[in-house]
Amino acid sequence: MMYLIHIEDSEGKYMTNHWTFLRADPNEVERNPIHDEFFSASEILTDVSSLVRESIQNSLDAAKEETVVVRFTIGEISGAKVKAYFQGLDKHIQAALTSAHDRTGSTSCKYLIVEDFHTTGLLGDVTASATKVKEAPQNNGYWYFAKANGDSGKGNGTRGTWGVGKVVFPRMSAIKTFFAYSVRSTPSGLSQILFGQSLLKFHNVDNSRFKPDGWWGQRNENGIDVPFGSDQIEQFTDCWRLSRSPNQEGLSIVIPWVDQDLGVEEIFNCVLRDYFVALLQGNLICEFKDTEGIERHIDKGSVISHLQNQYKTDPTWKTVLDLAEIFINWKGGILSEFEIDLAPSNKWQDLKLSDEFITNMISEHDSGKAFAIKTTCKIPGTNAGETFREDSFVTLVAKREVRDRAIFSRSGILIPKANPNRISGSVALVILESTHSDGHSLSTLLSAAEGPAHENWSKDGDRFKDTYTPKYLAEETLTMVRKAPSEIVRLVSAIADGRDADWLAEYFPMPDGARPNPTPVDPRPGPHKPKIIDPPPSEPTSLRVHKTKGGFSITGDAEDLIGKQATLRVAYELRRGNSQKAYRATDFDLSDLIKTSRGVSITTEDNVIQLSEFEADFRVSFEGFDQLRDLEILSTTAEISEAI
Repeated sequence: MMYLIHIEDSEGKYMTNHWTFLRADPNEVERNPIHDEFFSASEILTDVSSLVRESIQNSLDAAKEETVVVRFTIGEISGAKVKAYFQGLDKHIQAALTSAHDRTGSTSCKYLIVEDFHTTGLLGDVTASATKVKEAPQNNGYWYFAKANGDSGKGNGTRGTWGVGKVVFPRMSAIKTFFAYSVRSTPSGLSQILFGQSLLKFHNVDNSRFKPDGWWGQRNENGIDVPFGSDQIEQFTDCWRLSRSPNQEGLSIVIPWVDQDLGVEEIFNCVLRDYFVALLQGNLICEFKDTEGIERHIDKGSVISHLQNQYKTDPTWKTVLDLAEIFINWKGGILSEFEIDLAPSNKWQDLKLSDEFITNMISEHDSGKAFAIKTTCKIPGTNAGETFREDSFVTLVAKREVRDRAIFSRSGILIPKANPNRISGSVALVILESTHSDGHSLSTLLSAAEGPAHENWSKDGDRFKDTYTPKYLAEETLTMVRKAPSEIVRLVSAIADGRDADWLAEYFPMPDGARPNPTPVDPRPGPHKPKIIDPPPSEPTSLRVHKTKGGFSITGDAEDLIGKQATLRVAYELRRGNSQKAYRATDFDLSDLIKTSRGVSITTEDNVIQLSEFEADFRVSFEGFDQLRDLEILSTTAEISEAI
């Protein structure tokens, strides 16, 4: 079905526009779009931060010059003035979405524009077939952006390769719609293209069944939906007040009917927090403007002052501010740098360092000076034929009186849950950049372990499991990078005799400040038959731990736990010594071992589990421990008012 929309321009002439939805084949399996679930399920990212992260990473991947400029503009326009752009689409919106989404008749339209400059724009022949595109994927950005979901033409090691990040644009719109205007190079010179898309669900209109994807553009003589050319663009750019001129290459996205509460400040904060590394590297400049006349600007020279202003009103910015200043000093060559070699095993427990080397690092750390650790590791081969090779990454560390997560930056984009565990007494920033031009690098391996939202790393995804060989080395490489900050901090925080009597003291303080006498540690595993040591008798019976195959589960009486927080410590049992003190981050990562969790709020840090907000029939289970070693599990509960 095709709807013809007539829009009168400033000269009184009419142009014809088309909103096209394809009819569904009665025999096809209907699969509604679920790509936005990759972002809605996030525990950390909001709709705005997802849009900021995805749009900027796409711009950086399409960079044509060293520095990319990304401009965010919030505007408001009369609904009557833009109504013609949605005629015909409104029937599909009413059929596919709830009444709350039907804004096309509103008196005003608040919209967001995201524009990048010094980029390639959407390259490629707009009439090319999928077969032709696959011959040169990196030169066909238009096809992958406009015609493909779940597929990407980006090369190895780029920031985004899932091909679903563009879903953040319709996701921000109440009517699940956006427009794209691009200026790009072609064999005959610069060209301009303009099109719109709407991402709905299968729906019925006028007794016909339609597919989810709507297209705003034109259809050529071969029946292919293609964008408008330059003759239609001037009116569009004037109407929506785009700042791009016909000779400025790049991409402009218009998102109509965004949330009325959306403001520049929220976008600004997301950019500053998620892209401070790219900004400080000089790869990115961001500009902001809204309907209230607020204009802001972030570049390499202003990052620190902006972070200082944020910290004045919000202490949670302290770690980012510290690490930004440390990063500047590192790039300026004024930090001490130590080099360690973890190849070929990629295991921290195999690291051999001289006493002098460790003493020098500890001296730097104890003095409060920041320092850099360059770690060399081994990258496994791939099923595509790439062979083993070495690569490296840098960890910046400084002693600070904080307990916070380390920050991981891969090619300028932060991975907020790369390792959710906090480290005490230090701040750390891990810098992971592509050091091999052919794409077979540590950055590429980590990219394969990321989900579409680039929120964390997992060894369980098909892109990771099916790419590298041997598989165990790829997994060990991932674990090694994740553990780098905590292992380095443990190394430089060690007490002279190798024992730390204060370890975990903030979680389990002794009465009246007393501390247990340290006991020598025996690292040998226990009997081969797994067992769980019950908590001390004084612990509440309202919390119960049950042994399972390869782990344990936690249940209990929710009514007795209302208003309380339960804390459990998990460690491999030793025949002699303090099992809890012997725990090391390389033993296990609780966040990776959660199998089920219902009816309770759960957080994990190191080998500590904290549970709260208990509901009836709550249950938490962990699996994946070494089945040849015993587990020791200790628990306590406290009123929420006393919880950490």
